[in-house]
Amino acid sequence: MKVRHYLFILLLTHCSISFGQDWVKYSDSIIWNITNSNYSKAKDFLSLAEKDLAQSNFKKDTVYADFLYRKGLLSYFQDENPEMEFNESIAIWTSSDKINLKKLMRLYYFFGNYFFDVKNYDKAYQLYLLCYETGQQINFDSISDFKEVTYHLYLIERWENSNNSEAVKWSKVYIDFNKNQAVKEFNFRFVQAYGFVHGEVKIIELLEKYLKSYYDREIENELLIQKINFELMNSHYFLDNYTETINYGEESLNIIERNGLSPNSDKELIYSLLIIAYQQIGDNINQEKYEQLKRQYFPNVNEIDYYDELDRLIKTYDYSAFESQFKIYEEELKKEKNYDELVSIYMLSLTLFERSILYDKVTIENQISFLELHRNKLSAESNVIFDLLIAEYSFFTQDFLTTLKLCNRNLEKAGDDFKLIFLKFKAIAERMLGLPNANETAYKTIAFSRELFGSNNPQILPYLILPLSINNYGTDNRSTAIATEALQLIYAHNLEQTDIAAQIWYLLGNEAILKNNFKDAERYFKKALTIYSNQEQVTNPSLYYSCLLGLANTSLLQAEYVICWSYLEKARDFIASQNNLMTIAYGDYYDALGHYYFYQDDFFNAKIAYENSFSFYGEELSKGRKMNLILCNYFIEMNVEKTIEQLEGFYQVNGDVSKVLKIIYILKFNTGQDAEARKLLLDGIHQVISNNDSYFHLLSDAERETLYVDFTDEFEFLNTHLLLTNNQEFLEEYLNLRFYFKSLLLYNTKQSNTKNHLKIANYKQLKENTILLNTYFEQSSDFSNEIEELQHKNRELEKSLSNGKSQLESPTLKSVKNQLMDKEAYVEIIRINKQSRSATKDKLNILNKFTDSISYGAFIVKKHGPPKFILIDSTSALENEFLKTYQNYSKGTQKFKTDTSSYNVFFKPVENALKGIETVFLVTDGVYNAMNTESLYNTEKNQYVIEYLNIKPILSARSLTKEKELDASVESGKAILIGNPDYELVDFSTPNPEEMVLDPSISMVLRSNDFSRTISYLPGTEREIQTIFTILEADNWDTELYRLDTATEDNLKKVASPKVLHIATHGYFIGDESLTSSDDKLFGISSNYVQDNSLLKSGLLLAGAQNTIDGHTIPLVNNGILTAQEAKGLDLKGTELVVLSACETGEGDRLIGEGVYGLQRAFMLAGAKSVIMSFWNVNDDTTQRLMTYFYTNWIEKGIPKYDAFRLAKLKLKDEFPEPFYWAPFILIE
Repeated sequence: MKVRHYLFILLLTHCSISFGQDWVKYSDSIIWNITNSNYSKAKDFLSLAEKDLAQSNFKKDTVYADFLYRKGLLSYFQDENPEMEFNESIAIWTSSDKINLKKLMRLYYFFGNYFFDVKNYDKAYQLYLLCYETGQQINFDSISDFKEVTYHLYLIERWENSNNSEAVKWSKVYIDFNKNQAVKEFNFRFVQAYGFVHGEVKIIELLEKYLKSYYDREIENELLIQKINFELMNSHYFLDNYTETINYGEESLNIIERNGLSPNSDKELIYSLLIIAYQQIGDNINQEKYEQLKRQYFPNVNEIDYYDELDRLIKTYDYSAFESQFKIYEEELKKEKNYDELVSIYMLSLTLFERSILYDKVTIENQISFLELHRNKLSAESNVIFDLLIAEYSFFTQDFLTTLKLCNRNLEKAGDDFKLIFLKFKAIAERMLGLPNANETAYKTIAFSRELFGSNNPQILPYLILPLSINNYGTDNRSTAIATEALQLIYAHNLEQTDIAAQIWYLLGNEAILKNNFKDAERYFKKALTIYSNQEQVTNPSLYYSCLLGLANTSLLQAEYVICWSYLEKARDFIASQNNLMTIAYGDYYDALGHYYFYQDDFFNAKIAYENSFSFYGEELSKGRKMNLILCNYFIEMNVEKTIEQLEGFYQVNGDVSKVLKIIYILKFNTGQDAEARKLLLDGIHQVISNNDSYFHLLSDAERETLYVDFTDEFEFLNTHLLLTNNQEFLEEYLNLRFYFKSLLLYNTKQSNTKNHLKIANYKQLKENTILLNTYFEQSSDFSNEIEELQHKNRELEKSLSNGKSQLESPTLKSVKNQLMDKEAYVEIIRINKQSRSATKDKLNILNKFTDSISYGAFIVKKHGPPKFILIDSTSALENEFLKTYQNYSKGTQKFKTDTSSYNVFFKPVENALKGIETVFLVTDGVYNAMNTESLYNTEKNQYVIEYLNIKPILSARSLTKEKELDASVESGKAILIGNPDYELVDFSTPNPEEMVLDPSISMVLRSNDFSRTISYLPGTEREIQTIFTILEADNWDTELYRLDTATEDNLKKVASPKVLHIATHGYFIGDESLTSSDDKLFGISSNYVQDNSLLKSGLLLAGAQNTIDGHTIPLVNNGILTAQEAKGLDLKGTELVVLSACETGEGDRLIGEGVYGLQRAFMLAGAKSVIMSFWNVNDDTTQRLMTYFYTNWIEKGIPKYDAFRLAKLKLKDEFPEPFYWAPFILIE
C-alpha cells in the first residue's frame, strides 16, 4: 500500500454542487476518507456511489469527472490500475467548456505518478509535462501542491532519457520553486536536484545547513537527523572523503540503534560504506568489525563474491576452508573462462604465499603461467592487475629488475589507484637495485597520493612512509618531517592498533635509532610487535622479524647484551619457521648478529657473521654495510694504512654512512696526519650541519639534546686544532661552525601564534602532560612507567608542534661583525680538552679520546680586521688552582680582601687584545661560567674591570645578531613581582634531625641550625619587591605583587607573557656528588630522576617549599619548588626580562661549549629575552639595594637595560666596595 507524505497537502477536499443525487454526496465522502488514508471506508462509499449511479439518470459532466478522478485515485492508492477512470475523467474535462485547470493538473499529476510507479516513463513524462504546462496557464509558481512534478521530469530526463541538458533545465526549475523553503522543510529532493546542478560539494554544504537548522531549532526527530547524517555519509563517500564517511555513517548507525529505528536498507548500506571507508584509510580492525556485523545481520546467500568470501576466510584464519573453496572457485572460473575474476583470487594466493601459508613458488608460478596463456582474454584493468601481481611476486622473490620493468610499463596506462601502487613498488625496487633516483620516486609517489586524497587523509599513509622504508642508512634528511606527519595521521584517525600502524611504528623505530633516540626506538618496535603478536597468524612476517631485530639492536646499543641475544634467537627461530621469506631476511639476521659480536669486541665472530650476511644480501645490498667488516679486519690485523684506504673507498661509494669520516679522522689523527685529519673533520662537521638543517628543527627537545651531545665530540676534536694551527682561513671557518654549534640548544618548540586547531590542541596536551609529569616526579611512589610513557608522548607532541617551524638560523662571522660598533668587540672563551692520539674502541665506546690537558683560549672579533685567537692558558691551572682562588676571594674566607692574582690569569691575556675597545660582548665557557669577569681587579690600573670596561654577557652570538633595542627604555607593560615567600605554609611537627640532614653538596642559604635543613627567610626581599612595585606603579605599569602565602608556585605558573618577571627568593643547585651519596628525595624529587635530567638539578624555592623538603604535603596544586624543568614550560613569550634575585640561580650543569645548563637556559627557552641571575649566596640587604637602583635607572630614568644594571652595580660598589656584595649578579642575554 502506498503512503505519500505529501498526501494531505495535495488532496484538498472538493465540495461539489449537489443535484439531490446521493452518489455525489458519496463522492465527497470518498475524497474525504482518501485524504485521511481511510481507504476501506472510501471503498465502502465508492460501492454506495456506484449502486446509486446504476439506479440514477445522470449526466457525464464535470461533476461525474470528479467522481471518476476520486475512484481512480482510490485505485492508485490501493495499487490497482486507475487508467480507465483517469482517462475518462480527463476526456470529460478537456471537452468541457467549464474546464477547471487546477483539477486537470491534479489528474495529470496522479496519472503521471501511476505510470512512473509502473516504470512506464514515457507515458509518465507526457502526463507530468501536461501537468506542468497546465499549471503554467494559472500561475504555477503560486501552487505549491504540484511543484514536485518538475522533480519527476528531472529524474526521467536524467536517469531514463540520459538527457543531461533537459535534466539540468528541470532541476533548475525545481530548485527555483523550492529554494526559499528547502532548508526549513528539510527537502531531500531539493538536495538531489541542487547537487545535480552544482556538484556533490554543494550537496554537502546544503546538508550541513540542514544539520545546523536541525540543532538551531532544537528539533527532536530521530528519523530526520538520521536521514541527514545518512545523506552526508553518502555524499562524502561519493567524493572519496572516507574519514567523513566514517563520521557521518557511524553517527547515523548510532541513531538507528539508539532509538530502535528500523531502516534496514539504510543499515546495510551504512555497513557496506563503512567497510570500504575503513579499508581505504587502513583501519583493518574496524573494517573487520563491520564485515562481521554485515554478515550477521544481512547474510546474502543467493550471491557469492568469490574474492570477498576467500578474503573473509583469510581474515578468520580458516586456511583449511580457504584451500578447499579456492580449488572449487578456481575450477568454476576456469570453466566459465572468467579470467578477470581469476586474477583477483590469485592475488589472495600470493598474499598467503608471502606469509608462508599453503602456497609455494611452484604453485604461484603455475598460476602466473596459466594467466599468461589467456592474457589476451583479460580486460584492460585486469591486465594491469595481473602485471601488479607479477611485479609483487618478482619483488618478493628478489627479482627487482622485473618488478621495476613492470612498474615502468604500467605507470602511463594504469588508473590512479594502481599507478600509486606501481610507483610504490618502483621506489622500493630502485632502492634494492641501488639506483640513485629511489628517493625521487618515493617523494613523487607521496605528492601524487596527496594530489588524489589530500594531505590530511590517512589513505596517503602507505605512500607517505616510503622514504622511511628506503632510508636504511639515514641519508635522507627529509624523513624526519615525513615521520612526524605519519605520526599525526595515525593519532588523528585512531589507527594506533592497525596493520598500517604496525608498519609505521617499525619505521619510526628505525628513524629513532638513526637519531640515537633508543628509548623511543624500543617503544615503537614493541608497539609494532604487540600488534603482530596479537594476531592469530602474523600478517606481515617480514616486519615481524624486523621488529625483533630492531629490538635486538636497541638493546645492544644500550649495552643490554643478554636481552639483545634473546631477541636475536627469537628472530632466528621465526625466520627459520617461514618457508617463503625473502632471503635477505637471513642477511638481516646475520648482520644483526655481527653487530652483537662487534660491539662486544669479538671481532673474529663478528667478521664471520658479516660475511654470512653479504652472501644473502648480494653485492648491491652489501655495499653500505661493509664498514664494520673493515673495522673488524683493522682490530684483527691492526693495519692502519690499509684500513684508512678501505674506509676512504667505502666513503666514496656510500657517503658518510655510520659516521665513517669520524673513524677515518681518528685513525689519521692518531698517526699524526693532522692536516688531512683536520680536512676530514671539517667535512664531517659540515655534513652534520647539512643534515641538521634538514631535520633539527623538527625533532623533540630531548632528541635535539641527544644529537647535540653526539655532535660535541666532533667539536671538541676541532678545538684541539686551535693549538695546532694558526691558519687564518681555518680560524674563520672554526668561528662560523662554533656559532652554529652554540645555537643548537636554544632552539625550542615553544608555541608560536597559530590558528591551527590541531597544533593548539597538541600544545595544550603538552602542557597538561608536563604538569602531570612534574607531579609524578614529586611523588614518593614509583611512577617510572608513567613517567616514561608521558616523556615519550611529549617527545611526539614536540615533534608535531615543530612540524612547519622554520629551520635553525645561526649567526655568521659576517653578521656578528656587522652588528659591532667601532669600539665594541665580541669575545668568546674556548675551553680546549686536548685530543689524545691513542683513541681506541671498547665495546660501544671510544676510549682515550682526550687527554687530561685542559687549555683555555679566546676569540676576539672586532668591527674591522680578521678575528684573532689568543691562548690564555695551556697548563690546566685555571681549573685546578686559580678558580678556587677566585672563589675564595669572591665569596669565601678572603671575600673582604682584594684579589690581586685572578685578573692576570683569567683576563689580562684577553684585555691585551682589546686596545681601544670600550664594550665587550662576552660568551663564556668552562670555569668562566662560574665567575663574573667584572669583579676581576686590575692591579696596573687599580680598578675593577667593571669600572673601565663595559662587559655584556651573552649566551651566544645569536644574542648579538638579534635586532638591537630601538628605544632607550622598555615601554610600560605587565610586571609580576614575587618575593618573601612563606616557606612553611603549614606548621607541622619538627622533623627527625637524623632524617633531614642536608647534603653538603646542595647549595642553598640556610639558617645556622646544626641538624635541620631549614630555609632562611629573606625579609630584605619584602622591601625589594615593595620598592620595585612603587617604581613600576609610578610609571603606569600593570603590576601584580605576590608575597608570603601568595608567593606560590601555583601563581607563578599562571603568568602569561609579562614584560617583567621578578622573583626574589632562594635558588638551589644539586651537585653530582649528592646524587651518589643520597637516596633521599632531593627538593621533593627522587634522586633517580634528578640524575637523568639536568633541568631537575636546579630550581627556585617558593611558598610551602619548607613543608615539601620536610616530607609533608601542602594544600596546593604544586609543591612550592619550581625546577628548571618546570620553568622551561612557563609562558614567557615576549618577556623582556626575568630577574632571579636569589642565591645560586646561575648554577647548573656545565655542558661543554654551551654555558650553564640550568635556570638561565630554562627561562630563555620559556621565551625570556634576558635574565638576571646570581653566582653565589647573596646578601639580603645589598640585593634589595641593587635591584632598587637598577629599576630606578631602567624604568624611571629610561637608561637602556644593560647600562642601567651596570650603573646600579657601580653605585652599590661605592657603598660596599667588595665584589662579594655587588658582583654576584649578571645580566645575560
